[in-house]
Amino acid sequence: MLSICPSLAWHSQVYPVDRLNDLRPSLVLNLYANGFSFDPVNTAHPYSPAMKTLLSYFDRQVIPPELVDVLDGHMAQFYEGCIVVEVRNHRVAPRPEVKRLLLRPSPEFVTADLLHLLEHLPSMGMAGLRLNSSSVR
Repeated sequence: MLSICPSLAWHSQVYPVDRLNDLRPSLVLNLYANGFSFDPVNTAHPYSPAMKTLLSYFDRQVIPPELVDVLDGHMAQFYEGCIVVEVRNHRVAPRPEVKRLLLRPSPEFVTADLLHLLEHLPSMGMAGLRLNSSSVR
């Protein structure tokens, strides 16, 4: 059983890579002994209490609201409002264990995404609003 954070229990269903193989990952989560990083951002984060809260969203299979800017900035692929996250567990040797998660939007994520859209509305214009409104359905 894969655990995102050593002190957090893993309660969600983890899909083998081949079950979600046809879907392009929206985000890659790399787990290391002392912390984690997201690709393509590749900034290391320690397992601090704040970061454990962030990682708990992955355990619940929901998109963390803190990832709105990351997902928008990297043109992440959404699948009917959900994202595929590839989890690479580098804490096991000799090669990382690779699994995929399907995360659904949480109410907090939807709220953060709408606020993000409203914040960028003047620069997007009406065409951008129509395009982004299709992801809400």
